[in-house]
Amino acid sequence: MKIGIITFHRAMNFGAVLQGYALQRFLYGQSYDAYIIDYKNESIENNYKIFKKKQNENFFHMVLRITCTLPEKIYKLYGFRKFINNNLKLTKTYTESSIYNIKSENFDVYITGSDQVFNPVITSFDENYLLKFVNDGSIKMSYAASLGFSADECDKLEWLGNVINKFKTVSLRENIDVCTFKTKLNIDAFRNIDPVFLIESGDWRKLIKKSHEKKIQKKYVLIYVISKSSELINTAIDYAKTNHTEVLGINLGSYAVNGVHNLLVNTPEDFLYYIINAEVVFTTSFHGTAFSLIFKKRIVVDDNLPDNRFERIRELFDIFRLDYTSCEYYKEFNEIKTIDYEMVENIIRKEKNNTIKYFNDTLR
Repeated sequence: MKIGIITFHRAMNFGAVLQGYALQRFLYGQSYDAYIIDYKNESIENNYKIFKKKQNENFFHMVLRITCTLPEKIYKLYGFRKFINNNLKLTKTYTESSIYNIKSENFDVYITGSDQVFNPVITSFDENYLLKFVNDGSIKMSYAASLGFSADECDKLEWLGNVINKFKTVSLRENIDVCTFKTKLNIDAFRNIDPVFLIESGDWRKLIKKSHEKKIQKKYVLIYVISKSSELINTAIDYAKTNHTEVLGINLGSYAVNGVHNLLVNTPEDFLYYIINAEVVFTTSFHGTAFSLIFKKRIVVDDNLPDNRFERIRELFDIFRLDYTSCEYYKEFNEIKTIDYEMVENIIRKEKNNTIKYFNDTLR
């Protein structure tokens, strides 16, 4: 059976690329012929353009900013493209205007997901992530898709409901989204784990280049942020001082902080390497948390992020029946809560079996 997956694999975001890799690899393991549809969404592509003028930015400031950041952006673009070309099985490239020519790929099934493919803020209401381009009778389904918005945003829900009701099955990543689909759209949905958990820890480690061995000699804690958090950074610095470790940061951008070495990480393999070897991971990222759990790390999170951005991370801890360590908790008690990783592994196995059943029931 030939499957086409549409997701955010072109984003220069570690979690986005790795979840796409994981879903494709998992489907291969289940004897499906899975391809990533190399779809270019204009809104997402614009976010990662090297020459991009910011709103209300004058020409002089734009030239100065681009000059300062150009080498880093080219370096990161090269690293991501190399990983994608070497590790993902892609179709030819499609755009919004050419996606209807995908019939020539002869897919039996189309999957959208994982990640926030149902979030119109990210996709600019691009209905191709809702598989609207599929009109040849092929099976349409989602896997571990995420909304990224609240149940009271009626315009976004209406946009979803008008197309999603044509799916054979709907799989979502968060329980809260399952409830939203049921109560607001009258659509039953399954809740499935993010695909990064479908790959064994040892298989993730195989992605890391051998040249990384002994790359870092000293102990360190790692900060990885999507939403910037001065509280998280300060907590990491306080921990490092007490425990005599270095502090490394990924994705801090121009957020320079004394005592933090901001890493230039340009490949998903490097990202995994720094998480695997960290003493503690301080993060505001869903996938930063996910990979920390996969690699059995101690974790500290900031649960006071704006716009309910922490809720996806909170639900991840709920799935694994864990109490998380917040910055506030660490500052008050000067300790990081212990994680029962035997229980985590048992739940991962159960979730993987649920995913296997979901695909078997839908496709066989």
